[in-house]
Amino acid sequence: MQYKVCNEDLYAFYAKNYSSLAPTRQGDGALDMRACIKEEVTALDPGESRMMGTGLMVAIPEFWCGFLLPRSGLSTKYSIKLANDVGFIDSNFRNEVKVVLKNESEKPFSIERLDRIAQLAIVPHYDYHKLTRVAYLPESVRGDSKGFNSSGVK
Repeated sequence: MQYKVCNEDLYAFYAKNYSSLAPTRQGDGALDMRACIKEEVTALDPGESRMMGTGLMVAIPEFWCGFLLPRSGLSTKYSIKLANDVGFIDSNFRNEVKVVLKNESEKPFSIERLDRIAQLAIVPHYDYHKLTRVAYLPESVRGDSKGFNSSGVK
């Protein structure tokens, strides 16, 4: 299966017998694809983390990358999160995309085949070969803020 991402080729391959796991877009304004679980039925016990396959393999164009992101509904409703918060997929990665889910609730959480468990965003990244070493950075309107909410909440 081939997709176009800003006129770049993005190839997606689904493991044998898992073609129904194709990432889906939920509505015209959606900018991501949802990754599905390929296992039949499983349960995550409270506090448990487990690596799970998606059946998806991608060939991301050079100077692009993939971000595997948590789904906000799983986190807010069920306390199910990606154990590493965000997964990064390099353009030269060719194996199955997997996720590590963590159950941070006090109840077991049941996961069924084709449940949407993560979001895959394919985005361009800067060509790091073009970075230039400098003696100082230009001034900023933020000044020498320390980060971590230094710009305030409101």
